[in-house]
Amino acid sequence: MSEAERAARSDAAYKDMRKQLDDALKNDSRLAKIAEKIRAGSADFRDTAEYSEIVAGHLSHVLQENVGEIRSPLGKQYACEALLKDHYAAINDVLGEVQASVDEKNGIHIAPQKAAFPAERVQKVAHALEDPTVPPETIVRRAGAPVENVAKSMHDDYMEENAKFRSDAGLKCWIVRTTDGKCCSWCTSIAGRYEYGKEPQDVYRRHDNCGCTVTYENGRQRHDVWSKRTWESDQPTPVRVEPTRLTGAQGREIEQRNLSQITRFSHAQGEAVQAQNLRYRGLTSGERQIAAIKSSDELTFPRINNAPQIDKRFAEELRREYESFTNIFGDLPSLRNVNVGVYNNDGVLGHYNPNSREITLFGVGGKTGKNGISMVASQNKKKGEWSTGSPFHSFRHELGHELQEELRLNDPLWNEKIAEIEEVKKSLLNSLTNLDDSDKIEFKKNKLSLYGFLDTSEFISECVAEYANSPKKARSTSKKVVEILLRKAD
Repeated sequence: MSEAERAARSDAAYKDMRKQLDDALKNDSRLAKIAEKIRAGSADFRDTAEYSEIVAGHLSHVLQENVGEIRSPLGKQYACEALLKDHYAAINDVLGEVQASVDEKNGIHIAPQKAAFPAERVQKVAHALEDPTVPPETIVRRAGAPVENVAKSMHDDYMEENAKFRSDAGLKCWIVRTTDGKCCSWCTSIAGRYEYGKEPQDVYRRHDNCGCTVTYENGRQRHDVWSKRTWESDQPTPVRVEPTRLTGAQGREIEQRNLSQITRFSHAQGEAVQAQNLRYRGLTSGERQIAAIKSSDELTFPRINNAPQIDKRFAEELRREYESFTNIFGDLPSLRNVNVGVYNNDGVLGHYNPNSREITLFGVGGKTGKNGISMVASQNKKKGEWSTGSPFHSFRHELGHELQEELRLNDPLWNEKIAEIEEVKKSLLNSLTNLDDSDKIEFKKNKLSLYGFLDTSEFISECVAEYANSPKKARSTSKKVVEILLRKAD
C-alpha cells in the first residue's frame, strides 16, 4: 500500500466516524439544552463540564464501535488523534464563549485563553491503538475510557490556564483543594487553600477514584475544576482588576476575609475526618509517621481487591530487587507502598500512582505468582513489548516511574536531563523516517522495546528496567539514558 493510499484510507475512516459523531451530538437532547443556555448567555462552567463529558462519551463510543474495522496502517492512530483535535477546538470555543459571558456579568474584561493542546497525552492513547501484540478486544477497550479521560481533561486544562492568566493580569486568585472525607493520606496532605502561584505543584493532580475537589476563586464566582459546579461565594468580594487602588486597610480586610474561609471544620470535626481518612488507608494514627518505605525490610506487599497473598520466598526476592535498585539509582524516600493486585490476563503486570506514590504489582500473589508473571514477561520480551523478559521487569519498570517522580521534585538538573533524554528518543525516532511499518516495529524492538516508545516516561522506565536487570548487558540506549539520570550537579 502506497503512502498516498494509506493516508486516503485513514482520512476516509476518520471522516466516517466524524459523521457518526456529529449525528450522535445532533440528536442528544442534553447538548441541545446546553446550546440554548449558551445562546441565551445563561450558561456557566457546570454546563461546559457537562458538554465536555457528554461529547467525550460519544467520541469514545464511536471510536470503540469502529476501531476494529480500520485496516490501513496507522489508521486507528490517525482517526483517534483527529477526533481529539476536533474536541479540543470545540471545547475551547465553548469555554471561551461561556467565560466571556460570565466575565461580562462580573465586570471583568479579560480575553479567555486557550490551554495548550495536550499532544503527548493524545499521542499516547492514540498510538496504543496500533499495538500489534494485543488482541482486538484490548484495542477496543483502549479506545474507551483512556480516550474519554483525555477528552475530559481538556476542560480541566482550560480551567488551570485561565486561573493562571487571570492571576498574572492582577486578579486575586486562590486555588482550593478540599477532600470528600474518604480520601487517601496523600490527598489529605495536599488539601488546603493556596494563593495562586504559591500552591503545591501537585495540587491539580488526582488519582483513580479520587473524590477531591479543586477550585479557583476569582471575583464573585468560584469554578470547580473537576466536578465543575459553579456557585456564588458565601462572602462576595468586589472584583478589583487594578488592585493597587485598594488602601492598606481595605487590603488587610479582604485578606482576613479570605483567610477566614480556610477553616470550615471545628477541631473535633477535623479530627473525625482525619480518623476516617486513616481508616480508609488502613493506617492507625501511630502508623502514619512511617507511611513511606525507609528500607527493603518495610516492603510488606499489602493485598488489594482480594488478591492472594504473595509467597514469602518471592516477597524476599522482591525485597532484594528493591535493595539492588536503590544501590544503583539511590534511595526512593517517598515510595509508600508496593501493593499486590489481581492479574486480569491483559499483559499489565504493574501500575504506578504518582499521587499516592504507590506501586501495584498484578499477578504476583499466590504460590504460583512468580511462575505466572515469568511466563507473561517472557512472552512480552519475545514480542518486543518489554526491554527484558525478567519476572522482575514490571517491578523495576514501576520503580523507574517512582525514580522519575523523585528526580522531578528534587533534582535541580531534572529539566536539563529530561530535555537531553528527549533528544535521545527523538534521534531514534528520526531514524524511522524511511522505514516501512514492519521495519519500524523491528527497529523499536532492537533499540529498546515497543512499550518504551509510547512516551518519554515509558521510554525512561524501560531503559531503567533493562539497566537494573544487567548493567553490563544493557543496550546502548538504556546505558545512555541511565548515564544522564545518574549525573550529579557540579
